[in-house]
Amino acid sequence: MKPFKALLCLAAIMLPVVPSAGQTPVRLIDQPGFQFIERFDSIHTWEDGFTSGYGAAHWSPVGIQPSGTIPDGITTTVTTDSFAKKYLTPGIHKSPSTTPETYLEFLTSGTADYSSALAVDFWVDFAHLTPGILGFDALSIHNGTPGSDRHAMLQVYYSTDGQSFHVIPDLQFEAINYQDTMIHIEASLPDSLADHIVAFRLYSFNTSGGNRGARPRIGIDNLKIAAHEEDLPLRLISFSAEAQKGGVLLKWVTASEQHAAYFVVERSADGQYFQALTRVRAAGYSNLPLHYQYLDFLQEGMDRAFYRLKMVDMDERFRYSAVVMIRLSGIYLKRIYPNPASHQLTLQWNKPVTSPLLLRLIGADGKRWWEGEMHAGSSLIHIPLPHIPAGIYWIQVQEPYREPYAFPVVHLP
Repeated sequence: MKPFKALLCLAAIMLPVVPSAGQTPVRLIDQPGFQFIERFDSIHTWEDGFTSGYGAAHWSPVGIQPSGTIPDGITTTVTTDSFAKKYLTPGIHKSPSTTPETYLEFLTSGTADYSSALAVDFWVDFAHLTPGILGFDALSIHNGTPGSDRHAMLQVYYSTDGQSFHVIPDLQFEAINYQDTMIHIEASLPDSLADHIVAFRLYSFNTSGGNRGARPRIGIDNLKIAAHEEDLPLRLISFSAEAQKGGVLLKWVTASEQHAAYFVVERSADGQYFQALTRVRAAGYSNLPLHYQYLDFLQEGMDRAFYRLKMVDMDERFRYSAVVMIRLSGIYLKRIYPNPASHQLTLQWNKPVTSPLLLRLIGADGKRWWEGEMHAGSSLIHIPLPHIPAGIYWIQVQEPYREPYAFPVVHLP
C-alpha cells in the first residue's frame, strides 16, 4: 500500500468555492450542542445528484476529473452524479432496501491498483464556532465472488476555498474483501476551519493489497460533525423564548464568560432581517452559570417572531446565537408608556384580560413601592409615581397559577 502523507492537492478543474445550487451546508451554530449526526435514515428518499430527500442537501456529487494521480483527493474516474442502479456497478450506492440498516456505500473496481476513484462532498458551515471533531462508522462489506481479497480505501480531505484539498490522516479506512468489519474512526479538526464553509471530501479508491476477484464495498454510517466555543469569550448553554401575556420572555444561560461585554437581543418577523431590541450588559468574567432574561413587547398583529442574541466581547468582536422561533396567540402586554416616566406609567394589553392580574412596582433594592390589581375584562392600568424617588424599578406581573415575570422601567424626577 502506498504511504499516506499530508497532501496539498491542486487541480486545473476546481470545486466551486460554495456548494452548487440547491445544496445547503450544515450550519452548526443552529444545531443542538453545536453538533450534527447523519444516520442516513432517509437515504432511500435521496434523488440522484443529492437534489432532494431529507438530509441530501448537505451533500454534493463529484464528477469525473481524470488529470492527476490517485489518491490525490481530486482525481476521479467514476462520477457520483447519480446513484449506481446495479449492485455490482462502481459508484455510490444506497444501502440495500432488504436490510434494516441504512448507510451510504462506495464501490470502486479494477484489477490495477490506484486506477479507480470516486468521491462525494459533505458541506459544513463553522460560522462563529471552533471546529471540534469529524467521525463516522466505517464498514467493510463483501462484494463479488467469495474468495475475493482485493482492497479498497476511504480517505477524507477538506477544502475551504474549492481550490486546495488537505488530507485528514486519521480519517482513513482500508477494507479487505470478504473480511467484513466495522470500526469507528474520528479525528480532531484544525482550528483554521473556524468561520469557514468547508467541503469534506469522502474519497474512495482501489488501493493495493490482494490479488483475487473484486473490490469490497465501503459503507459509512452515523457520521458526526461537532464544534465548540471553548476559545470564545463566553459559552452559551441555552437560549429560549416563551410566550407570556406580557409578550415574549427571552431567557439565556451562559456557562462561563471571559472578556464578555454585552448581549444585543434581536427580533425578526421573517427569520431573515433582524432588528436590535435592547442591549443587556454581560458579567464580563465568570466561571459559574449566569442567567439572563428580557421581556419583549410585541408589535400588534404579529403571529410569530424570530429571536437571536448578538454576543459581543470587550474588543467588539461578536457572534450570533442560534435563532429561536415562537408562534404567538392569545393575550399579551402590548406596550408600557411613557418609559422613562415622571408622574404615571400606563400598561396596555392587546385585548381585555380574562383573569385578574396582580402588579407590583419594586425597587432595585427589593422594596415594594406600589401594588395593585388589574381586573378581568380590563386592558389598561395606570401606575402612579408620585413620592417615589427617581431611579430604575421593576414592574412585576403575577398571573394566576404562573410564575411572576418582570420588566424594567425608569422613573425620572
